[in-house]
Amino acid sequence: MKKNKKLPVSQIIIRLLFFVSLGFTFFYGYQYMNELTNNQSTKQSLETQKEKYIQNQNYEVSSTGSLSTVKQKVDVEGIKKEIPDAKMWINVPDAKVNEVVVKGKDNEEYLRSNPDHSYNVYGTLLSESDLDSDISKNYVNYIFGHKGTLEGVRFSSLDILGDKSEERHFYVYQNGKEYDYVVQDYIEVLPKTSIYPNNLFTTRDTEQLKNALKENGASQSTIDDVKKDNNYMFLITCINWDNSTARKVAIGKLVKTINY
Repeated sequence: MKKNKKLPVSQIIIRLLFFVSLGFTFFYGYQYMNELTNNQSTKQSLETQKEKYIQNQNYEVSSTGSLSTVKQKVDVEGIKKEIPDAKMWINVPDAKVNEVVVKGKDNEEYLRSNPDHSYNVYGTLLSESDLDSDISKNYVNYIFGHKGTLEGVRFSSLDILGDKSEERHFYVYQNGKEYDYVVQDYIEVLPKTSIYPNNLFTTRDTEQLKNALKENGASQSTIDDVKKDNNYMFLITCINWDNSTARKVAIGKLVKTINY
């Protein structure tokens, strides 16, 4: 009668490593395919939104006695008839972002859902639930979005705003106005950070903002430029399955408001 031979420890380790690596391959393969599917369906939905609600592009309007070029005209009121929680529209040309921003009852409501509440791993771009819906009434505003691994959806391509080789702008549309923000800084922060509101406060004064920027590694020029008459918009990525330790933050300062 033959005796069962015991496998050497080295072979056991090799086999274990093989199965572990196989498991990781299947896991990340599934994640990639899932993101790819969501990416394509979300892109189609965004194209439909743009065709429906962007009325015109690159035309001249009067602004404080001079002519200014509005990047696009967005029918935000029309969007609200279909998406009641829609509060604004954002266009970040360099990062290929051009879509609606909602505000839920809290910051979790649209974290994993489309504006119609159907499931979407990318969620929807959302504004801080504790702040006034009218961005002109807040000293600092916040828009949160997932940073996926594939291009063209939500804040997946926001990293381009970290390239300071040229001046970069993004635009927010609300109440018949285009708010033009210049990107001052692009920083990486921990998931829990003083850079955006928590339950303790919903507005900032200049000292709060300066301290938060300093704590989170903003440039000295950005900190020095903080003034009480400025208005800021922070674009903030969520953590996601391939990067759970950091968020990216684009810091925009309002430089021009145009009625259209």
